[in-house]
Amino acid sequence: MPALRRNGSLTYFKCFLILDKKANNAGDNRTPFGYIANSGRLKLRRDSFISFNSPYPNSMQTVFLDKDILRGGAAIATKAGVTVAGGHSIDDNVPKYGMVVTGTANPAQLVFKKGACPGDALFLTKPLGSGIITTALEREMAATELKEKIYRLMVHLNRGAANAMLEVGVNACTDITGFGLLGHLHEMLVASNAAAEIQLSKVPIMDEAWEFARAGTVPAGSHNNYRYLKPKITWDEGLSQEARLILNDAQTSGGLLIAVSPEKSDLLQKQLVKETCLSTRQIGKVISGNTGSIVVIT
Repeated sequence: MPALRRNGSLTYFKCFLILDKKANNAGDNRTPFGYIANSGRLKLRRDSFISFNSPYPNSMQTVFLDKDILRGGAAIATKAGVTVAGGHSIDDNVPKYGMVVTGTANPAQLVFKKGACPGDALFLTKPLGSGIITTALEREMAATELKEKIYRLMVHLNRGAANAMLEVGVNACTDITGFGLLGHLHEMLVASNAAAEIQLSKVPIMDEAWEFARAGTVPAGSHNNYRYLKPKITWDEGLSQEARLILNDAQTSGGLLIAVSPEKSDLLQKQLVKETCLSTRQIGKVISGNTGSIVVIT
């Protein structure tokens, strides 16, 4: 058996969604905050991780540093098979909850960002829109029911998608987070010396994201992603501005973007369905072209 390889990851989450500004006590809202923070990091197989928890209180509102946040983080860690090893705190002007993940993995089972080849099918395992929708919730522009819907999306672990791709054998993978779909795809393509074509009609997008994007409720990070990638993307003339922003939307705990050889694409799709992934569709393909370039069609 190959020697195990140590891996590490660090993420902090600002409390932007779960705390109810109108409530005197955040109540049950604090536990989901912990769920989401840990779901964003615990992406691989059950046996891969040991977790170190770090709660970050606001010095003016230490009420947020309590057992509920820690309980939420511990619950999702337990679901992923992770040991919570400890924690510490600092003062900041916004309540935060951060975590460090350290673990070991079999090098033979590692999937890297590089390795995508022309002809590979591209799959996305969660719908887009979390950045836009959480911004709408933060600005109190969205219905309360939407909070539960976006919460369920963000706490859905990518473990099933990871299991599926390891079962099938894929060429490359990355997770979709702050750089948005196109930003993380661009990174994959640069590492792989390839280009890609994305078909908008195939990309899973939360319906509410369209509404808020048209209203201009788009986070600054998504606008930054769009501006940075603008020279690297060729857009179909029929694509709206909101579509372009959604494809660049900065995600919280997004899905996996997987490149798989065409002869294995049907098998991967079946495995993603078996693992109850939130999206199981092919959204595009890797092509030959200028390294890192992306063509988006309707």
